[in-house]
Amino acid sequence: MLDIRRHFSDSTPILAINPGGAGLAVGDALPHYDNAATALFIDCERTAIGITEAAQMARAARAKGLNTLIRTETDAPGAIVRYLDCGIDALVVPQVESSVQCKLLGQLFANHSTTFARTAFIAQIESVAGHAALDEIMNDPHVDAVLIGPNDLSASMGLAGQPAHPEVLSAVDDIATRLKAYGMPFGLPVTPLSAQNWSARGARLFYITLAQILAEGLGSWKKVNQ
Repeated sequence: MLDIRRHFSDSTPILAINPGGAGLAVGDALPHYDNAATALFIDCERTAIGITEAAQMARAARAKGLNTLIRTETDAPGAIVRYLDCGIDALVVPQVESSVQCKLLGQLFANHSTTFARTAFIAQIESVAGHAALDEIMNDPHVDAVLIGPNDLSASMGLAGQPAHPEVLSAVDDIATRLKAYGMPFGLPVTPLSAQNWSARGARLFYITLAQILAEGLGSWKKVNQ
């Protein structure tokens, strides 16, 4: 198992695989890579997975030697503490938009005596407000890494469903460039084709869904059988 907080400063990428609403056994199907750390990204924001199932998935992933990240659906203190109780490697908090919010969350991490020394706080920037507050967020000592969310950012910009819109791409580029210049570890959703480009640009956390991996595999299989 990695210490994700230290690993963010290394050159080896972290591949975070989101299984969507898949069940507990999904960790058994995830591969290990020699040149990347593999993490199970348990998504409690965009799926029906709740705290009980998330805790079971985290235990199963750890037993397989995988790192565990949970994305919570809220920054409410009660929810944050319950997710920290799962003994995860990192907690992704969506819609982070100010240093005040980061400070309050950091205090929750620090006061959670059993996990604060090893659980990373990943702030997700995915709104116009979060982009505007980027400097204060990345300067906050509680934040270990940033996850850029192009899909929700596009909606916040009035361009819902258009993460490839030039204005959205420009905003993502600005966020990524400033994070790299500051030395803040960051990541974002990628495809097998875009991951290499983002690695060259300094990204270390690569977020991909299990559905993407399956689609890529099926696509390769179809090419073989054409």
